Amino acid sequence: MDLSAVSFSIALSVLCSLISVISSTSGNSQPTKGGATPTPIVMWHGMGDSCCARGIGGIQKMIEANISGVFVHSIQIGKNEEEDFANSYFMPVNTQVDTVCQKLSQIPELQNGYHAIGFSQGGQFLRAVAQRCPSPPMRNLISVGGQQQGVFGLPRCPGSVIICQYIRKLLDLGAYTDFVQNR
Repeated sequence: MDLSAVSFSIALSVLCSLISVISSTSGNSQPTKGGATPTPIVMWHGMGDSCCARGIGGIQKMIEANISGVFVHSIQIGKNEEEDFANSYFMPVNTQVDTVCQKLSQIPELQNGYHAIGFSQGGQFLRAVAQRCPSPPMRNLISVGGQQQGVFGLPRCPGSVIICQYIRKLLDLGAYTDFVQNR
């Protein structure tokens, strides 16, 4: 097993432990005959992934295996995984957030609240859900690799390289135009 696989495995174990602690300390969602079920979990994948792909699907299975009786919903925008994948690139952010707000409000298991886990872009979008969609209530948000405080620069493009400086200036000029923001 290589070092990156070990690091990923450790990170997933820590994530499951964190979720388990949060679920056990923040109340339960629905009483059952044997007690109460854990607070449900909603996950949103990053750009270029889909709700049910091997990676995110594996994380869902691991959470379900480690937290007995938990309901886990992996967000899908579109009729299938292919649409979900494409929408992660091409659907406007506000449309995605509005769609998710509506979908989450219709899932009975979430009505008393849920914990959210967002991966990369999904973490950023779940923050918008937390801010815009009060029902059902999001109790906690775990953002894995999300850019909560913004993103600066171009990966692997040093600031000392002149072409990188020009690209950054062009991006700064165009990033917040209506043409870019409304696509």
